[in-house]
Amino acid sequence: MTQFLRIGVKSEMDARIENGTTDMASRRNSGMTLIEVVVSTMLLSMVVGGAMAGLLQARYLGRAASHRVHALQMCRSNVEALRSSYGYADPALDTGYTHTNMPSDVPYIVSVGGKILNVNYTSSYTVVETDLGLGAKYKTVVYRVVWDERNLGGYVSQQAEMSTVIALGMDR
Repeated sequence: MTQFLRIGVKSEMDARIENGTTDMASRRNSGMTLIEVVVSTMLLSMVVGGAMAGLLQARYLGRAASHRVHALQMCRSNVEALRSSYGYADPALDTGYTHTNMPSDVPYIVSVGGKILNVNYTSSYTVVETDLGLGAKYKTVVYRVVWDERNLGGYVSQQAEMSTVIALGMDR
């Protein structure tokens, strides 16, 4: 066996043996107490709990953003379909009430069973006629999509809307 020569270096245990202090009091200082373990466990659980809450919130916000993007895509495509298919005097652009169904001859985005990503979208549009005077008029179409967004406390109603000027009419 090879022995190493240690010159002037004593370990903590060597010093205790030399001094005769290998009792319980010196051993207590070498490990963790129960209170230290409990406190460190509590701190660790708080950090992990905060991280989990952050991940759940990020998941919710990502889902909500996806739903809003789908709703805005529906608005855009349906407004463009109305704009390209109808003129100023068409009955589909009557004013005074809220249209809940798209006219049957206009192609528009439909979701499968009314659902995209397990969300029920309800769409409607309103037409407002504005008279500029001197016989000049225009109609503004506001297309609205409404859905219920699930959050931690239940459901919150959300909406996206888009508007456009359909046509300009001159009564001369």
